[in-house]
Amino acid sequence: MKLLLENWRKYLNEANYSGPPLNYSSVVLTNPNIMLEAAEKLKDQIPPEFTSKEGKWPHHMTIDMGPLLSGWENDVPMKLTINGWGIVNDETGKAMAFRIDPASLNGLPVKNAVPHITTLVPPDGKPFHSNKIVDWQDFGPFDVEGVVVERQAKKKKEKPQRQKPKGQDNPVEFAKGLAGRGLPPEQIKNIIMKKFGKPEQAALGIMRGAGIQ
Repeated sequence: MKLLLENWRKYLNEANYSGPPLNYSSVVLTNPNIMLEAAEKLKDQIPPEFTSKEGKWPHHMTIDMGPLLSGWENDVPMKLTINGWGIVNDETGKAMAFRIDPASLNGLPVKNAVPHITTLVPPDGKPFHSNKIVDWQDFGPFDVEGVVVERQAKKKKEKPQRQKPKGQDNPVEFAKGLAGRGLPPEQIKNIIMKKFGKPEQAALGIMRGAGIQ
């Protein structure tokens, strides 16, 4: 039993997703090449411009465009059974996908009416065009493995704080800087009063401290 648990933990660690952040929840394939090998068997029925794109498709089965739906658990290995394929190649969309047997989801819900894995897309198509496929044909069955990945919020980039020029927080040094720019005393007084919220007499005192008469 101990060995079984150790092997299971090892498998979980190997299966855990470590790719870029995803803005959707999905089962990410651990070996996408299996999908391409299957697609090769259908090459006579698929236009040559339909191709794969590493890291993009084939890549995953969508669970939902938001957080995981009820019953799904993040980082858990998942085996999916492929039992069909379909293609759309008209004005509604252009993509080819493999259909997933709902029974292999063990009753877990998914967003799409027909769960699938987009596998090939032409240059003028989009992966989500697979949702337009209506004519599914039986194929297989065969199994593919993946890991459940919950949508991961992208971290907002922190804006670098702008450093204030030296002397900006020191009224006397600030006044010296204004004088160094050749501003007349009256203008310097008004700027100090506005910037630091000082009354006129206090502004004049700051100017005296800066050597401005």
